[in-house]
Amino acid sequence: RAVPLDDVVVGDRLRVVAGERIPADGRIVRGIASIDAQMLSGESRPQVCEPGDPVFGGTLNLDGDLTIRVEAPPRGGAWQRIVDCMREARQAKGRYQLAADRAAAWFLPAVLVIAVGAFAYHATYSGLDQGVLAGLAVVLVACPCALGLATPLAVWAALGAAARAQVMFRHGEALERLAAGRGIAFDKTGTLTDGRPQIERVVFAPGVDEAALLGRALAAASAANHDLSRAVVEYGRARRTGVVPSCDVRTLAGRGLSATFADGEVVTLGSLRLMCESGLTLPAEIAAAADGDASAEAPRVFVGRRGRVAALFLFREQLRPAAQAVVERCRNEGMTVEVLTGDHARRGAALAARLQVPVRAELLPEDKVRAVCALRDRVGPTAMVGDGINDAPSLTAADVGIALGCGADVSRQSADVCLLGDDLSRIPWSIELARHTVRVIRQNLGWSFGYNVLGIALAASGRLNPIWAAAAMVAGGLYVVGNSLRLARFAPPDASTTSPPADAPAARPANDSVSGGVR
Repeated sequence: RAVPLDDVVVGDRLRVVAGERIPADGRIVRGIASIDAQMLSGESRPQVCEPGDPVFGGTLNLDGDLTIRVEAPPRGGAWQRIVDCMREARQAKGRYQLAADRAAAWFLPAVLVIAVGAFAYHATYSGLDQGVLAGLAVVLVACPCALGLATPLAVWAALGAAARAQVMFRHGEALERLAAGRGIAFDKTGTLTDGRPQIERVVFAPGVDEAALLGRALAAASAANHDLSRAVVEYGRARRTGVVPSCDVRTLAGRGLSATFADGEVVTLGSLRLMCESGLTLPAEIAAAADGDASAEAPRVFVGRRGRVAALFLFREQLRPAAQAVVERCRNEGMTVEVLTGDHARRGAALAARLQVPVRAELLPEDKVRAVCALRDRVGPTAMVGDGINDAPSLTAADVGIALGCGADVSRQSADVCLLGDDLSRIPWSIELARHTVRVIRQNLGWSFGYNVLGIALAASGRLNPIWAAAAMVAGGLYVVGNSLRLARFAPPDASTTSPPADAPAARPANDSVSGGVR
């Protein structure tokens, strides 16, 4: 049955057919569909979602018949949080607006005093009619609307342009602070890199049954939730068929894991330190691969079996496609760029050589905070870009924290700017938008103060006819409005991220709504 959106509650099961928008955040319990989440993530290509996958209110079901279980109230899901964020951003005031508000508080009393003074002066020396005209001209030429709208209208237009580009500013002050930024620090894993390690190659010891070893390594890794373990599972499943043996797995914190199989055999996956602690011998072939230049910047997982290290997995970590160009654009904006990572120093050095920027490695979360503060002391206001839980303290410590939408909830809550997707090109674009916005605010304030000072002076001296004073007041307000609205047309970072692909299936417009659901 069809129900109003406000009657949907957590736990309801809703049916969403092809062409309809998903009414509330939830999880798929039946069906497979391509979901257009561009309004939230900025990704133009639809995602295929299956049972168990989360879906978000406002996204579009393109081609499937889904049943979803509601996990958040319709007015409290991801889309509503974005709306709330925009509302808070529009209500917050930066230092430019606070300065304009302070000036506006004195504006009306000052204008009234000047108008009365002009009337009295000209009435005394030039006649009553001239006194009335001078006082009236002062009141008419004064333009408090230009002063009051100079900052908020520019900020609102910029926030709208940012929202269309899937960039959310929590408050207008974040625009001003980002515009003033002189340094920017990037987290590495999950920010500059895609955060998903992949196995580049596997080195086996001589005489090893490769298929059997892969099967046991896959079984052991399946019990862990580490990124490297998931990469081993993907690699094993892609290259092996057959039944994976069952095992009991014991996790060894910070070192790896140990799996005991039904036949009594023990297979160990983890660091070289774990292999040494387990008393396993290291074949020369494995040792050479581990120490070779090709593995200097790659994570490594050793596999121990039957008293020796039987294999070595060498991983690679992919930079995001836009990472190098984004770093270069930030430098072109005059910002000092650094990369902060908890990864090993050798991998940090390799990344530094590739990006041509300083990389500070082996940092704990508190070390990242100190690094951000040191960068601020050296160059001035600093932004921090991150995505993980361990980035939250440094995002808070920075003058402006920028969180990727693919990151942890706590990092997004700690940030002043949130990217709804993981497109790094939006970062330098946001800096350009912020600086352009501040230029427009300064132009508006300069015009407003200059216009009012000059106009009131001319009117008070009796040199401005009230008719021309009224026309000048209208022109002053129109300048501020027109100058601010230029920000609404600020070019998006990339047209490809704001338009659907040509091969995307069309949705049925008749049902393109979020009015309710079928329970």
